[in-house]
Amino acid sequence: MINNMKERIILAVALTGLYVMPGYCADKKDPITDEPLIRLGGQMSVVSITHPVNDFNPYQPLEPQIMTRGMGYQYPTVPLAGFTPYIAITTSNRGSSTGSFGDVDMEHQMQTGYVGSPLRSQAGYPGGPFAIGILDTGADTDLIAGTTANLLGVTGSWLTTNTMDLSGAGGDTLSAKVSKPIGYFAAGLAGIRSNNSLDPNYMIGHTNASVLSAPAIYCGGQEVVSCVLGRPTLAFTTTVIRNDIRRTINYQGQTISGPDVSFLPVGTTNIPPYSRRISMLLDGALPIQTAAWYYDINAFLFDPLNADFTPAYPTLLSAAAGSLPTSAMFTVKVDIYHGDEVESLNMMLDTGAQSSILRTYAADNLSLPLNGDFAINICGAGGLVEDIPGYYLDRVKISAGGGALNFSHAPFIVMDVAGNFDGILGMNIFYDRNITLSPDVSTMSYKLYVSDPVEFADTDFNDDNKVNLQDFALFAKSWLANSELSDYNEQCDLFLDNAIDSTDLEILLQNWLD
Repeated sequence: MINNMKERIILAVALTGLYVMPGYCADKKDPITDEPLIRLGGQMSVVSITHPVNDFNPYQPLEPQIMTRGMGYQYPTVPLAGFTPYIAITTSNRGSSTGSFGDVDMEHQMQTGYVGSPLRSQAGYPGGPFAIGILDTGADTDLIAGTTANLLGVTGSWLTTNTMDLSGAGGDTLSAKVSKPIGYFAAGLAGIRSNNSLDPNYMIGHTNASVLSAPAIYCGGQEVVSCVLGRPTLAFTTTVIRNDIRRTINYQGQTISGPDVSFLPVGTTNIPPYSRRISMLLDGALPIQTAAWYYDINAFLFDPLNADFTPAYPTLLSAAAGSLPTSAMFTVKVDIYHGDEVESLNMMLDTGAQSSILRTYAADNLSLPLNGDFAINICGAGGLVEDIPGYYLDRVKISAGGGALNFSHAPFIVMDVAGNFDGILGMNIFYDRNITLSPDVSTMSYKLYVSDPVEFADTDFNDDNKVNLQDFALFAKSWLANSELSDYNEQCDLFLDNAIDSTDLEILLQNWLD
């Protein structure tokens, strides 16, 4: 523990994909929801945080929380927890289009719109059911877990007997089954129609894709992993995440809210004119294909007509068709300054992680003290790991065309995660910006476009694309309420401080009649 001036904030974070990271949700004296508000990645969940600042809010930058104490910084500060890019995910029975060796069965096939038929049907879901998942650049492959696998039909005859192990927070592993080739599709929340169907105009995906189907992953008695769209798709499509447009839906009794996510074809010229351009590497490799490594590989190579086309591994990025998967990841060059130390690090960009992470050796090279500025507990498949330290680093610099991005007093959690990178760059760094991930397979270039800070509060309470008297009337019903009162409306708590007061009214007025 840090000292007597501390508060514990209940968190529920799920780590998903092959590299998974933790997340959490601030305790508003409500039960932990099935879909956590903050996540890190890798079959781990942050279940609590101990912080020395009274009334600490992990969703707000530290600067406004402590400026009244006379502390200021050279650059903007960021919160401990950033946004989660929620998306809708569904599946189909479209594996290989021909089922023959000539179709290069090791490769996926990118699709615009929905192709095939649902793996299962469900009443009330025209065209088949969908689940709410996460757009996750930190995931090596697509992953479905627990009840979502049953909902989307990735069970029974659609599964192979081959498995892969996912590591847990306590060092144990969770065994996930490799699926047979299927279709796997995603759309932003804006693509959900009122009749519980997905609009094909909003959808992208890939067919002939093998995914991982994992058992339910629980934290605090709640199932915390649903499904993710990983790099095998995201490396071949342009993805736009807009924090200045919020999407809110009701799904299975829960309110899901997040930035607007949309997918565009690679090479599109319709990318927003953002002020910064960050060049990324794919883990130093140049993957231009995908591969789902097959069980009977010798027969596949020497007797393809009689080969067993049962995948032993899920669809992963690969340097060439038929080659061993590389599992390459998007990495960003990040310079960290702390005290007298300077470190230049390669960090994995992880849209599925709401917080940022440093590996232990990187923290040691910065001469950080053994006791952190705050501490977290992580829940995962391997059990509970307590008192993992977190630090506020003096300065974080990300080089970019258009000018470097600099942040002061940036929070990082220190823990060792598997992978050929020095740490994880989570979405807390970009909490108030729009970003676009734009790969160009033909030139082997991968760009992250970043906007200037945007107004990201959703003040259109009735979702009619106007902020007017109708929204003000909804806001007024909760005026001066706090999270302990029945008339408290979390949607109107724009400042995220568990109270609806003048700070929220100021944000509402800034968007008046927009």
